[in-house]
Amino acid sequence: MALEFVGNVAVLRFNHPEVMNAVGQQMLGDFAEAVEAIKDPANGARCLLLTGEGRGFCAGANLQDDAKREGKAKPAGSALRNFYHPLMFELRSLEMPIVTAVNGAAAGVGMSFAMLGDIVCASKSGFFLQAFARIGLIPDGGSTFMLPRLVGWGRAMELSMLAERLPAEQAHEWGLVNRLFEDNEALMTGAMGIAQKLANGPRSLVLIRKAYWQTWQNSFEQQLELEAQLQNEAGASSDFGEGGRVALVTGGSRGVGRAISISLAKQGATVAVNYRRDEESAEQTVAEIVAAGGTARAYAASVDDFDQDAQMVAAIEADFGPISILINNAGIASRGQSVADTDPAELQRVVATHAFGPHYLAKLVLPGMRQLDRGDIVMISSVATRSLGSHGAPYNMGKTAMEALAYTLAKEERRYGIRVNIVAPGLVETDMGKRLIKATQGVQDIRTLDDSMPFGRVCQPQDVANVVDFLVSPQNSYLTGERLYCDGGGPVPTRAMD
Repeated sequence: MALEFVGNVAVLRFNHPEVMNAVGQQMLGDFAEAVEAIKDPANGARCLLLTGEGRGFCAGANLQDDAKREGKAKPAGSALRNFYHPLMFELRSLEMPIVTAVNGAAAGVGMSFAMLGDIVCASKSGFFLQAFARIGLIPDGGSTFMLPRLVGWGRAMELSMLAERLPAEQAHEWGLVNRLFEDNEALMTGAMGIAQKLANGPRSLVLIRKAYWQTWQNSFEQQLELEAQLQNEAGASSDFGEGGRVALVTGGSRGVGRAISISLAKQGATVAVNYRRDEESAEQTVAEIVAAGGTARAYAASVDDFDQDAQMVAAIEADFGPISILINNAGIASRGQSVADTDPAELQRVVATHAFGPHYLAKLVLPGMRQLDRGDIVMISSVATRSLGSHGAPYNMGKTAMEALAYTLAKEERRYGIRVNIVAPGLVETDMGKRLIKATQGVQDIRTLDDSMPFGRVCQPQDVANVVDFLVSPQNSYLTGERLYCDGGGPVPTRAMD
């Protein structure tokens, strides 16, 4: 067996392609050791992806290998009791979802391993085979339990007695396969995407797994009681309330907005990534979220235009339902002129982006948000409102007005369960931050400032995203109308900055 950890996904492969990954005692020992490593919290796995190396998933038991190791005949059931059954019990009780990716033959006990997947994926070249009758044995590895429950009694008997191949496409039609892919390359990409989505999902996925395994042996009354017990556990989890929410992140394609979008998606939110002009960056952000198993879509709108905002919000609500998280992040810098030298058009543009846009969007999302159990509005402001330095009046005015809006909304919407808070970063390593520090201090590389910054580094977009994650999470049950600085404990010595 070959085990690797890809983020929080454990990828485990049957790794004896010379015999189509047939299972011998050595592989069973390796498998058991791998499961122990996967269960170790230090490795951080939250989903298991099981597949095969080469052209096959698993061709069943390696009978020649077993015969050599046994040396003499033993009851056929002894290997099942001693090796296979403990492993099957371990996989059934694993505290994480399992995705199986069938990339070729899943025969004999290999088919049993494939059926243990909570989500079974297969390429069109894959097939399933209950080969036991061909050698005078009966299906094992739990096949006689799982197969009739997955495809029905009649089909299970047909597959077991006739011992004929079941192509992956037909298995998909019968419900044995959840997701079918054109080839093995697409299979692994798709299966990994599903595994990452499950790994980033809530604790309740493990409880769902427990509930469905138990339903095969419980009465209706017992299952109702189990649901109540598991629901208590799920409701007490810190994950409760995060998944299933719809978030709109303005200016979500780059910098701080991009980090917030990706981070919220990891928490289970469906993310609407707003952009004004940079469609390419917005689609890249969406693609990264989707590749990790999340749900996201890009929406174009200039936030200072009420009609465009209204069209965007309507489209998001039509696609995903009411917006429960609004992150007003879109922003532009002022040109660093004195009040006397500021162009009135610049003042209008900057203030409209930072103040009018959040007002428009709050007005548009509140009717739907008020109908939900919880809503969150977060304003991404700036430490500039603390110092209100010279040569930045449009920016200072825009951000200050944004904060005034937040404080007002916090009082108005508290009765609806809506929390409104402000995050005020200092200098952040974004395109805007780099331009600002170059214009004000002549610094070409922002990271040269690390030594002079709190904690020895310039603030990163993810630092800001982490604060937002907290504010919109169940852990924040009692904060509203608050401004949280994300500047390492002190203001950055520049003029107006983001």
